[in-house]
Amino acid sequence: MAARRQAESKLNYLAYHDPLTGLANRRAFLERLDQSIVEAGLHRQRLAVLFIDLDQFKQVNDTLGHPVGDELLVAVARRLAPQVRLIDLFARLGGDEFICLMEAVRDADAVAATARAFISAFDQPFQVDEHALYLSTSVGICLYPDDGTDAGTLMRNADTAMYRAKALGRGHFHFYT
Repeated sequence: MAARRQAESKLNYLAYHDPLTGLANRRAFLERLDQSIVEAGLHRQRLAVLFIDLDQFKQVNDTLGHPVGDELLVAVARRLAPQVRLIDLFARLGGDEFICLMEAVRDADAVAATARAFISAFDQPFQVDEHALYLSTSVGICLYPDDGTDAGTLMRNADTAMYRAKALGRGHFHFYT
């Protein structure tokens, strides 16, 4: 019986966590976002979705190989995860895309502070094996209910804002407009 419970627990963990970084995965994020939208609607609160993409990550994989890229993603996750509040959710969507759900957001300034913290986390190089990797990140932000009232719209708009941040020169954040 104990072995069965342990196996079920492991399967549940694998279903909701990214195997590389140990962060929540897309499925866990979407389920939490759906729940948070309902709660925010009931309590007339705001929430924010921050879409985080590593700038020029493909060059790392192409020049140094996927094992180095994977180690870099783990290092990025370790450096970014502490930047969020305990009530928030930081997850890896896949590839070099991360996402953050900020609940009970006071105002856009609080969200901007978190985006700045994510960007500042890249001020120091990432040490992977013998490589010092200098990277930047771009962050797109959208707010509930201003920029969408369902998970799909919020994620799409945060992604759009992230591409606008990249177009502004990378290493920036941009609110969806």
